[in-house]
Amino acid sequence: MLWAARRTRFLVTLAIVCVVLLSIYSLSNHPTALRRFRQSDDSDSDADKTNATYLPDADNDSSSLPSTTLCQGDDCFSGSWTRRKHPFTRIEELKPWTGCPAGTQESEGEQERADAKRLLEVNNWVWTPKSGVLKEWDAEAFVVRLLKSSGGLILVGDEISEHYFNSLVVLLRKAGITLDIGTSDYPHVIPYILKADDGERLAKSAGVPASRAKRPLLTYIEEGFLLSMEDLKSIASRVGAITDYANWQSPLPQADGWPNYVKEAVAAEKGEHDTVLLMNTGIYWSRQYLTILKPRNRPTDEQNRLTEAYRQMVRTISNQLKDVGGLSIYYRATAPGHPNCAMRSSPYRNGKVAETFEDDVVGRLMRPVKTDAEQGDAETGEGEDVDDGEASAWPEEEEDVQVALY
Repeated sequence: MLWAARRTRFLVTLAIVCVVLLSIYSLSNHPTALRRFRQSDDSDSDADKTNATYLPDADNDSSSLPSTTLCQGDDCFSGSWTRRKHPFTRIEELKPWTGCPAGTQESEGEQERADAKRLLEVNNWVWTPKSGVLKEWDAEAFVVRLLKSSGGLILVGDEISEHYFNSLVVLLRKAGITLDIGTSDYPHVIPYILKADDGERLAKSAGVPASRAKRPLLTYIEEGFLLSMEDLKSIASRVGAITDYANWQSPLPQADGWPNYVKEAVAAEKGEHDTVLLMNTGIYWSRQYLTILKPRNRPTDEQNRLTEAYRQMVRTISNQLKDVGGLSIYYRATAPGHPNCAMRSSPYRNGKVAETFEDDVVGRLMRPVKTDAEQGDAETGEGEDVDDGEASAWPEEEEDVQVALY
């Protein structure tokens, strides 16, 4: 009997231990449910509102994935920011630059240290898809693909495109592939050509004539508005321009005729693959730079006028490029204003928290450029529509305008 009682207690204890271990295993393999539960807690939301430097959890779905299968298509855009497995610890491990300032007011030396610290923290986050992994950058495969097209990769736009272009050049250089700056008959068009040794070797890998390596692999076109001066003035005259708009001069470099450069680059030689055109514009589409447009009397009026001008820009460029064969066109969107960017060194934990901190972005961006009178009108809700003295380019019910770029 004593032996039976001991055996019973042993079996009961063993069963309890097994249940506990199974529960722990189950929870450890379902971090999503745990995280979703934690994020839905109201106390979390309140804490986030008072802590702008909150660091999100490092654990996530993809960190425990053993799979090395590449993510496919849109699946690559579904994921989360995770801590880098081998984090940077010293600023010397990165190329120092001034594009990541910390949101502090320090002495010069302290500010440099704060900027360096934030740069390290920002670069220690990497994008991790929920399913699969991102493909590793292969510089030679990238160049081979571009050599198989007539015009390679052409980027046109403002500083966002320029930064992207410079990053590509640096990545290629780090891989031992060097480029020379070529020449162009078009203003503000900068073509890059492979150096002779690299060109001969990579052209052979691509299975293309050696002459292909003597034509541009990458081209950057500096054109912040994407429009020629003639097209820009034509659009302004339709949506509401200043009286002396005919004599207006753009504050940005003008690469007039750049669509013709693209057509010539594509037509130079038939390629196995399409030439790739990557465009962007957006950061200069405000009356701070587009002073050719009439001054606003209400923020909504300015928004509607700029929206219509932007829509007509898209139509103009589309018409100029629609008949170009052998060309794949991609458009890089411009991120919304983010005036609090320098205050953070980590991603927001979820969309709800991001919306809380970035609430009324338009209002905060507008305050520095509003006049005292406009500030008063905004507070009282007063203000009149601008009378263009001409047929309006958008519906009279301005608040009901639907933005649709096509």
